[in-house]
Amino acid sequence: RAAWREATGEAWETRFGELKQYRNEHGHCNVPKGQGELGIWVKNQREYYRRGKLDKARVDRLVGIGFLFAGDARAAWREATGEAWETRFGELKQYRNEHGHCKVPAKHGKLGRWVKKQRQHYRKNQLDQARIDRLESIGFLFAGDARAASRKAWGE
Repeated sequence: RAAWREATGEAWETRFGELKQYRNEHGHCNVPKGQGELGIWVKNQREYYRRGKLDKARVDRLVGIGFLFAGDARAAWREATGEAWETRFGELKQYRNEHGHCKVPAKHGKLGRWVKKQRQHYRKNQLDQARIDRLESIGFLFAGDARAASRKAWGE
């Protein structure tokens, strides 16, 4: 009963609004199931669609904001993370042009967190070679290289 109420009317509109906001912030609609009410709602929309119980108008609205159903979701996740990577890479190039280096402090918002993640992925062997090459092509230093370069720059 509660699930049915959630699927109808005002509750659906509320979650749809939250999904649009999530899309604006993250660049995709693939909310993880573990991400509270919205994650559960997204999972339910896919399930209703699979069972043929999601009204066409809602399907159209969801598709209209980039929501993908069923198996498309994994492909969409890979695409969205690729787009996000490209966005941050562009920001990193701009940062380098303005500051003369790629040593973005971790406290420097999304870009700082992204740079930190690239180093973590590199250390764990989770960064593909094409991305490593692109980062290195703009002077990005990984792991201990960044500390060594910093010491060298300061004459230590």
